[in-house]
Amino acid sequence: WHGRGLALFDLEKYEEAVCNYDSALTYRPDYHWAWYKRGAALLVLGRFEIAVASCDSALKYNPDFTQALNLRKNILKRIEGDN
Repeated sequence: WHGRGLALFDLEKYEEAVCNYDSALTYRPDYHWAWYKRGAALLVLGRFEIAVASCDSALKYNPDFTQALNLRKNILKRIEGDN
């Protein structure tokens, strides 16, 4: 499911990618990469708050996951810029 999500993300089919990441997470809820990529897709879709929550989940399972930390910071900057 994660691999399908990656392929769909690359095809810019972000909603479908999120659905596949969700499927991956039903089998392995601690898979930080799926949480991270889910957050990235949600960012592109403009669903910032849920994207931050996905990053938080990635960091819950891997607190040193630099990519998730950076994505979270970028999302928060976008949120601040919209206000």
